[in-house]
Amino acid sequence: MSHIHSVTTAEKLLENLAAFYETYQKASEKLEAEETGASIFGGWFGGGRGIVNDRMHMEFYNAVEKRRDLLVTSLNSVQQEAPAEAHRLAKAAVDIILRPIPDRFRDVGGWMRFAAEPLCEPLLKWLSREDLTAIRKLYVDTYPKRKMFRTQKDLLKTMDALLAEKTP
Repeated sequence: MSHIHSVTTAEKLLENLAAFYETYQKASEKLEAEETGASIFGGWFGGGRGIVNDRMHMEFYNAVEKRRDLLVTSLNSVQQEAPAEAHRLAKAAVDIILRPIPDRFRDVGGWMRFAAEPLCEPLLKWLSREDLTAIRKLYVDTYPKRKMFRTQKDLLKTMDALLAEKTP
């Protein structure tokens, strides 16, 4: 019975994470669409756009980190009883958090989602070699190594280390 409970808890946490991302993306797009021409020009000349500093964006990262931590704790319980379920749930969470977006397609919210991508790192240990290989390829295809930030390079190193550990 504990197995069912821990999987159900993890599934609910995953659903919450997915809903949070969807809500944030829609709210970010709405905020960007409502931005006036005056504030855009003011941003160019004044050195910043007001929507960038919107509280919603500032709170996003911490909220993702908190949800991720709860999910990792839950997945640790699931792993003990149902490793395949831990894999499935972790893969779904990584697919939510790590959605590489080329620079030219990012709005302000996209930049915050980009900044949160490395938060998926603790979830990677539950992925299969095939899933991790596919995610790494997508990541490197989207973000050339020469343009990566330090946190992205660290995430890539984690992926490489996990791939080296996993047997073919």
